[in-house]
Amino acid sequence: MFECFCCPVCGQALIRESQTLRCSAGHSFDIASGGYVNLWVTNRTHAGDSKGMVTARRRFLDSGAYGFLLNRLCSETAAFLRGRGEKDPLIVDAGCGEGYYTAGIAAYLRRQNIPATVAGVDISKAAVRAGAKRGEEVSLAVASLFKLPLCPASVDIVLSVFAPVCGAECARVLKPGGLLFIVSPGSRHLFGLKEILYDDPYENPPNTYYLPGFRQMRQFSEKREILVRGGQMNDLFAMTPYYWKTPADASARLAHLPTLSTPLDFHVDVYERCEDDAQEPPVCEHQTHNQ
Repeated sequence: MFECFCCPVCGQALIRESQTLRCSAGHSFDIASGGYVNLWVTNRTHAGDSKGMVTARRRFLDSGAYGFLLNRLCSETAAFLRGRGEKDPLIVDAGCGEGYYTAGIAAYLRRQNIPATVAGVDISKAAVRAGAKRGEEVSLAVASLFKLPLCPASVDIVLSVFAPVCGAECARVLKPGGLLFIVSPGSRHLFGLKEILYDDPYENPPNTYYLPGFRQMRQFSEKREILVRGGQMNDLFAMTPYYWKTPADASARLAHLPTLSTPLDFHVDVYERCEDDAQEPPVCEHQTHNQ
């Protein structure tokens, strides 16, 4: 584990020596007792999701509410890896949060007898620490999505689930022919929640991405209606950006509801890393969190 990462200072390979990762230039990074490594090396503050947000998201996701999305990502990942035939492929969850999808995909590939290395990167130390507690053999690191601690052309699949997308970094780390899955909110995602919170609820606009170095292969959607109750409603609310934007009176309306019915609407774009790299450098694209 962890040898899939490279040194965030100089970009060289990291070798594990007991509980330390070290590169040939002498830069070293201790593996935390919690089972992750901190590869954030700048002096800038990196808050990411708070412990409370992480806890709420973990409770909600562990309820299985988004399980149908995880199942689709698992089957898509397995089908691609079987067809690709790479030895020890690397899958990276870029913006892994508390590791729900990271651990779920790792467990699925293990059950399918598909050998692979699964890694996750997130800016939130609280989220990565929670992900490490899931018990799956995944390599987790605190690091920036805009400077991924991964070697060029070393990754077979990058997953971005409700996370910022940096096209430049995804293009740099993916092998030619590798895939980038971008999961974003569909037009009606959580519309039932919006109807409670806002007088004039709006549908989500479609996301657009400028991703030189990639060709779009296909798109698909996963949709379902969900009924949530009590504490589960609070957890769902707390893991969305609406939690920070909603006036107190609207939050109170939600708190007094016994149940909430809302659509779940996930849109997935699938991009392939082009074989021919003779083009303009990719640029970073930001995508708003909206879970």
